[in-house]
Amino acid sequence: MTIFERLFIMWIVAQLETLLERARARLFEDAGAHGLYRSSPLQRAFRDLHALSNHAFIHADTCGELFGRMRTGQPLGAVV
Repeated sequence: MTIFERLFIMWIVAQLETLLERARARLFEDAGAHGLYRSSPLQRAFRDLHALSNHAFIHADTCGELFGRMRTGQPLGAVV
């Protein structure tokens, strides 16, 4: 896999995660107080998706910056 392909996939995954995070927030808001109960599947999904959204691999700004640096010929640094 080339560096271009790797960074492109990272960027796409980061964009998808951003959309997923927005959808998660809407569902959680619509669930109301029932979504907070430990027995609620939404509560577990909220925690899992929140943890996922904080993973460095799919941080939208970082992935976008790396992909942009690669596309413009700037050095990537030691991140990739």
